[in-house]
Amino acid sequence: CLLPGGFGTLDEGLEVLTLIQTGKRDMISVVFLDEPGGGYWRDFERFIRQRLLGRGMIDQADLSLFRLTDNVGEAVDEILRFFRVYHGMRYVRDDLVLRLNRPLDEATLVTLNERFADIVVKGRIRQTGPLAEERDEPELADLPRLVFRFNRHDQGRLRQLIDCINAAEFREA
Repeated sequence: CLLPGGFGTLDEGLEVLTLIQTGKRDMISVVFLDEPGGGYWRDFERFIRQRLLGRGMIDQADLSLFRLTDNVGEAVDEILRFFRVYHGMRYVRDDLVLRLNRPLDEATLVTLNERFADIVVKGRIRQTGPLAEERDEPELADLPRLVFRFNRHDQGRLRQLIDCINAAEFREA
């Protein structure tokens, strides 16, 4: 969560967005929190939309990499919602492994494969247990996983996939 500040705050905010957008950092929740009714981060967002998105320097989906609010409760809700189902990620060889706090039902998995086929290089998004290469993280062995060959380019779409996972209504998997 970033609050209004000087050059250091802007540098930190842009640095984390750059690292996420270029795939050099695992996905995290980035929230720009303004004072109630404040315009500090609104002006920042306007700049991003006009100068970066408007000139084709970022994709529309990249706007999904951050949230902007002037309400502390909304900021907290955003962070908690980010980890509702999604737990974390790692790469195993060429596959992206998304660890989950609970399994997804088949209907949700079908929806993910339909909506996010554009970021899957080969095959489909499949739900598994831990991969053999994940033995170095025994504390995470009980978590279900989504595994797929991610294109490693569309980080905004990956964030949208995580948001979709977190918004899923659950039935028994």
